Amino acid sequence: AVVYRGPYGAVTTESGILLVKGRRTMISAGESELFDDSVFVLDEDGAVTNLVMTSSCCVAPPTSKTAAAGTPGPDTSRLEPARQSSGCMVCGKELHYFAEAREMSCRFCHRVALSNACCESDHFVCDLCHQEEGIEAIRSICTSTREQDMIALLQLIRSHPSIPMHGPEHHAIIPGIFLACYRNCGGDIGTKEILTGINRGADVPGGVCGFWGACGTAIGIGIGVSTILAATPLTPGPRQLAQTFSSRILAFLAGFKGGRCCQRETYIALTEAAKLSTKLLSIPLQANAELHCDQYLHNKECIRKQCPLWEKRVRLTAPKALPMAF
Repeated sequence: AVVYRGPYGAVTTESGILLVKGRRTMISAGESELFDDSVFVLDEDGAVTNLVMTSSCCVAPPTSKTAAAGTPGPDTSRLEPARQSSGCMVCGKELHYFAEAREMSCRFCHRVALSNACCESDHFVCDLCHQEEGIEAIRSICTSTREQDMIALLQLIRSHPSIPMHGPEHHAIIPGIFLACYRNCGGDIGTKEILTGINRGADVPGGVCGFWGACGTAIGIGIGVSTILAATPLTPGPRQLAQTFSSRILAFLAGFKGGRCCQRETYIALTEAAKLSTKLLSIPLQANAELHCDQYLHNKECIRKQCPLWEKRVRLTAPKALPMAF
């Protein structure tokens, strides 16, 4: 565990991990040895280990031993609350979206930012805090995996506890999966390109499917193609091809009338991207793994039979009795 002290708002490590000023972040032990005194390295109790200090504000919650002994524990009033996997990350209640953005203070980092939504208890979590743990998981999985099937990799990433049912993390998941599977199928890219795609996807804000009129998954596929082709605003061919992928996937997504469902939209984006890759890329991508929906009972915006995953949902009813053999 480390905490970046500044002077900048954030820095990135050699492996691509973002260190935000004042925020505790987990990194590898080997990489922590490379830092100077601009970064606090913490032990299991939250004490700084790489600097001689008389006291530290980075402390762990009191243990049962200290409580039993009557020893005053550290001030826990500013500890981060536990994060919920769906709805509001603070309390789990349903989110309500605004027609016009409002200034609100993030419940985790306390930054004041424009918000498009909050829960009924007025909790707001900024995109950076919303994605923080999930982005690290996406980076780790996508740079190390050997999986070639994009749907199989999607299921693996979405099974990680830091990935919520809905959220802007999915905007980074799509280019990460697309680029990782492209590499694993023989594409001439490496870790640098995969991390570039993930970082670009992470910059796409939450709620763009409604507020911008362009789903982040379609944008994410375009990011993946753009990264492979090293497209810029001044490269006519690569720029056109990246936009072709995004526009065709967006048109397909627009054929479904319903509220956001990040599982449905990531599934559609990847399966359609695989089809397009056979015609438009030198290396065809795979999206053949079965994805069984297990969240339709928890997703209030589920469009049921109109969803391509409806017939692939997990059956929760008891199976019929098998006939007895004689």
